[in-house]
Amino acid sequence: MNTHSPKASIINYIEQNYQNLDALDFCQQMKIGFLNKAIKEFNHGVKSIAERSLKDKNVDKNLVKWARDVRKSVPELFASSTIYLHFYNIRRKNLLAAKRLLRMQEEENFINEQMKDNENNVQDNEESIEEEKKQESDEESQEDDKEESQEGDKEITYDSIYQDFRYDEANKRKLQDLKCKFENNFNIMRKEDKWYLSTGKCVEDELYAFGMQCVEGHPSHSFIIDISDKNYTKYNVFSNNELNEIKSYNTKERPRMDISLRKYLNSFNKTTADEIRREISKPQEFDQEYNREFDGDFDWIRHSIYTLLRLYESNKLKKPHRESCQECSSVSSSKRKNKDRLIGGIEVRERKKMGYRCDMIFCENRIGHDDSIEYGASEAGKMYDGDQGTKRLEEGSKKLPECLKDMLDYLLIKKDERTKIQTVGFIHSGLESFFMTADRPKKYITRITKSNQVHISNDISNFGATVLPAIYSAWIAKEVVKTVQAVLHECADRNDTEDSIWLDDYWDKERDKDATPETSTSNDIRNKKIKTTK
Repeated sequence: MNTHSPKASIINYIEQNYQNLDALDFCQQMKIGFLNKAIKEFNHGVKSIAERSLKDKNVDKNLVKWARDVRKSVPELFASSTIYLHFYNIRRKNLLAAKRLLRMQEEENFINEQMKDNENNVQDNEESIEEEKKQESDEESQEDDKEESQEGDKEITYDSIYQDFRYDEANKRKLQDLKCKFENNFNIMRKEDKWYLSTGKCVEDELYAFGMQCVEGHPSHSFIIDISDKNYTKYNVFSNNELNEIKSYNTKERPRMDISLRKYLNSFNKTTADEIRREISKPQEFDQEYNREFDGDFDWIRHSIYTLLRLYESNKLKKPHRESCQECSSVSSSKRKNKDRLIGGIEVRERKKMGYRCDMIFCENRIGHDDSIEYGASEAGKMYDGDQGTKRLEEGSKKLPECLKDMLDYLLIKKDERTKIQTVGFIHSGLESFFMTADRPKKYITRITKSNQVHISNDISNFGATVLPAIYSAWIAKEVVKTVQAVLHECADRNDTEDSIWLDDYWDKERDKDATPETSTSNDIRNKKIKTTK
């Protein structure tokens, strides 16, 4: 039996506002810091009113009837973006305050303001005093809320904002473990190595505050930031200007075709099969004395055009096809997942975990007895059900970015050239596709940058406008891999090749673990509905 009695203030609020009840105003007026607690308190208040007897002459019958109806859908009253944003901001403040990061960000903002207005030193000093007073006031307020925060933390170890009872206990425990690792990785980060934007906001701190409130595994748990993820603007994690700053910082130049190659590709900008065949059949200079190093791209373009032309001529692109392919496992992901695997002892030895399974992996030849170097991956689906289709969202915004980060981490371990190394991936949904790159602009942050979308028309009249950009995108990915491969395999500069002392030093040298700090926490959480039997 539940002995919880609702506060009189909550009942009074409901009685006065039930006809035009605003859930956000309720949370603000009652000064409740956690969504679960708000739903719980509101539900108890509604229940208390609903249990009143309609036979009592002093009872507001409309109020009682309303309470009895609304009891069935209390959580739905609080299921809105404005409510989630309200509690997100409260939780963010508590999380950063607990790490003493909120004050650091306020000081950073204040310093920026001083630099912009340094002409009046007297005014700056007055602002400094006011800022310190404000910070002291904030700290006192935080102390007052500490007890409530600790109570809420126990209540929301699984979720901080949104509660969905469809998820089973096993997945809740996995998410708790993930957040524990996530917090441990965050705690060991050094302030001087973090990424501070021009606004004073710290990228790592904001991803931490956001990730700790996620109710599902999210790329932020691996300190991956996808510029296109609308969650960041929805919850004011970053503004559009801040995201543009993140996107433009130390960007890697996109490969561009040589003008002769670009002109050759554009020569197939035709609208009929006959025109395309005539262009394919034209004799080319590279056919006379073919050199793969210089002429390989020209030959590849012609071969790709011819292959696609045959699909158009047979109407293959206008028919449904089965999705049948064998997935391959990422070695880089497997290495990350098994880095703590030990022989059996106090505990039974764990089974070796597989890496992410992808439809295609860009790697050097796997021969079994040598290290496997991976440069990218691809995911494919036979259907295109919109940009917000579940498969496209999961693979394009979670699975593939996390896999590309694992590959990037391993490449940086082999050679710490962050300004040059990146990984690349493709998402294919039917005849729609786009590619993305993963790079490391700062020590702890992996940035995902997505290309414009490419659509191959199933009508040959749109061949040039749709097929040629798709071929260009594949060429860009190839050039990215080629550039990274050259960086990894370039010889180290050694001026002491005659000095044999390096052979002795080799055994004492330790790998710089700090070069690529661990920030990955993904553990393949699968949120599944609990099966019920009737």
